[in-house]
Amino acid sequence: MKQLLFLLIFCLLQLGLSAQIELEQMLHSKHLIVYKLNTSTAEYEKLVDQAFSNYFFLEDSFYLHTDETKPKGSFNKIYWQYKEQTFDKKDIYLKENNIEVVIDHQEQTITFNQNWNEVLQQYEMILTVSSFD
Repeated sequence: MKQLLFLLIFCLLQLGLSAQIELEQMLHSKHLIVYKLNTSTAEYEKLVDQAFSNYFFLEDSFYLHTDETKPKGSFNKIYWQYKEQTFDKKDIYLKENNIEVVIDHQEQTITFNQNWNEVLQQYEMILTVSSFD
């Protein structure tokens, strides 16, 4: 009986961990936040904070992406290059056009930093997806 209970708990824990952001699995994000840099104040203003369905399949050299606005089953293939892992275990990838993709395994978010502003030394647009299942 104890072994059966242990096996059941183990299986439930594995199911609970399935939402972890890892390579080679389909991820479904249900929330989107978009920030835009106010270049006058050098502070970010929240433009969007809403439910929004995104699907990702992450690989070493690319990821597949689709969202609720695209036809079902249609994915974009986006190439990226691994840059580094930060001290707090965030993985950073670079896409073309100097877009930085930050995967935060602890907070369970994927952030897209876009349009680097050389003068302010900040990104002008930040998109974050979260609430993975």
